[in-house]
Amino acid sequence: MPFGLLLMLWGYLQYRLCGRYLMDTGEGSGYGQFSWNLRRESRAGSRAPARLVTSGPYQYTRNPMYMGHIVFMAGLVFAFRSAVALALALYHTWWLHQRALEEEVLLARRFGEEYAEYQRHVPRWVPGLRL
Repeated sequence: MPFGLLLMLWGYLQYRLCGRYLMDTGEGSGYGQFSWNLRRESRAGSRAPARLVTSGPYQYTRNPMYMGHIVFMAGLVFAFRSAVALALALYHTWWLHQRALEEEVLLARRFGEEYAEYQRHVPRWVPGLRL
């Protein structure tokens, strides 16, 4: 199987499995449960998480679902070897980073010191790498 397709499969599975883990342990509403509007702290079809999930894949990175999405997009770049795929991957990576920053504000507001402690010990993106 070509390298790009393997990355796409890895990214897809990481996204889905981390989402399932989050849904099962955080008691949220599933995909997009942290995607609240900054002003209203709500989003149609989603609700705020009942608790902060810091176990499983979330003990290594604060955004394993988003990392899965980025790995999938990297797979698209390798699979299609096109400038369009590269542009999409770069845009998506930027967009997910912005979204993660917005969600951090909401999570800090909702969970206070518990989230601040989590931020101090778990990197936003790559395990073992502070960015």
